[in-house]
Amino acid sequence: MGPVLVEGDVNSDVKTLIRTAMKTAKTVENDMYSREYRRKMIGVFIDEGIQGLLS
Repeated sequence: MGPVLVEGDVNSDVKTLIRTAMKTAKTVENDMYSREYRRKMIGVFIDEGIQGLLS
């Protein structure tokens, strides 16, 4: 497993980039959280990261 790279530029739609990353990412198996929850959190973390870069 490694980083997920999604190509885009300043004119790219952020929501589309997040959806692409979520589809490409593979969740790590563990017992603490459901796979569905972990998949949703991928989008949350990416969105927060992008918002941090833009501010």
